[in-house]
Amino acid sequence: MKLLTVSIAAYHVEDYLRETLDSFLIPEVTDQLEVLIVNDGSGEGVNEIAREYQTNYPDVFRLIDKENGGHGSTVNRGIEEAAGKYFKTVGTGCISDLPAGRGDWKGGRALQKPDQRKAYRRNLWLS
Repeated sequence: MKLLTVSIAAYHVEDYLRETLDSFLIPEVTDQLEVLIVNDGSGEGVNEIAREYQTNYPDVFRLIDKENGGHGSTVNRGIEEAAGKYFKTVGTGCISDLPAGRGDWKGGRALQKPDQRKAYRRNLWLS
């Protein structure tokens, strides 16, 4: 069982998706992490990027392609599909600031928007 499932609502976010997904590629935590990319009906641009990550990192990333239903429906679908003990939603354009080298994530730091690091902090306190 994975420790954390992160669900990313992806709707026309091709310009930001790679940076967001790359930020979760921390070798010390990927074995404990599941990242769901929930494409909310935005088409092949998001799917193409998500499939690339799913193919290259099948134990971390998983694409869920669904019809457009709005943000709430992506969260609900992520919850339905989650395999982790804990669940977190992340907006595309946010980057992970998970602490590399701390596989237990105790006192873990936040997911942050790259342009608003000081203003946008949410802590992951998983023990």
